[in-house]
Amino acid sequence: MKHIFTVLLLVFSILLSAQSYGKVKVGKLSVSELTTNKSYKQWYEKEYNGYVVDTAKAPLLRQSLSGKEITIVMGIWCSDSRREVPRIIKVLKCLGFDLSKLTIYAVDKAKTNPHRIIASLKIQYVPTTIVTNSNGVELGRIVETPLMTIENDLLKITSE
Repeated sequence: MKHIFTVLLLVFSILLSAQSYGKVKVGKLSVSELTTNKSYKQWYEKEYNGYVVDTAKAPLLRQSLSGKEITIVMGIWCSDSRREVPRIIKVLKCLGFDLSKLTIYAVDKAKTNPHRIIASLKIQYVPTTIVTNSNGVELGRIVETPLMTIENDLLKITSE
């Protein structure tokens, strides 16, 4: 009887935990999914609308990102991802960056998802924003939060 009670308690706590966190989205995400999905829209719009892009750096940054590709690995459940990803997307949109060269992957708390590429990227923290050249060679990454600003960090990555 004691074992049954323990098992039931364990099952109940797992169910309660699942209800608290909801389903964790993993896999590829599109910008439009982040902007239209009811579950994401509130936090996405808050950060997107609240971020002020450093337009003085825009011409140089636009040029330095030309021909580059960007991969963002984020966790829908992660407060840093919820803050930084909308801001990064706003910067890219303001620059006129070709969003077909932006790939977003959502991972679970173990930093995994169905795409094998995630393991090869050696992601430890989310969000991680990786900039690569046209040959797929990594130029640099922003891990969790920018060291200075998104604009400054992207300029530093692309000008080295």
